Amino acid sequence: MISKSQFLKYIQCYKYLWLYKFRRELLPEEVDASLQRIFDEGYEVEDYAKKLFPKGVDVEGLYDKAEKHTKELINEDKKVLFQATAMANKSYCMADVFSFNSETKKWDIYEVKRYSYY
Repeated sequence: MISKSQFLKYIQCYKYLWLYKFRRELLPEEVDASLQRIFDEGYEVEDYAKKLFPKGVDVEGLYDKAEKHTKELINEDKKVLFQATAMANKSYCMADVFSFNSETKKWDIYEVKRYSYY
């Protein structure tokens, strides 16, 4: 199983993904100041996105646990979920925001990204 970020590693370089999955100790561990800034900005963007969906609820866990919690929250009639998780054909999907659209009676999915202009 691979995550979205792992898939992006594969697109960047398939050897990078292999190292990440099987020989992570060979990858550099340090997070330099510029990478830390990117992480920090990502958290700020996530916080901003949550303000756009003030009634949202965080889904807890990963994979099976997150899928189960997502289903529980949907059964509790929650309309906005952060990090909701679904599974189909043994593949997981996790998105930043699942928002129920009352007009279409379907879920809208949003991925939240920061825009880098430098």
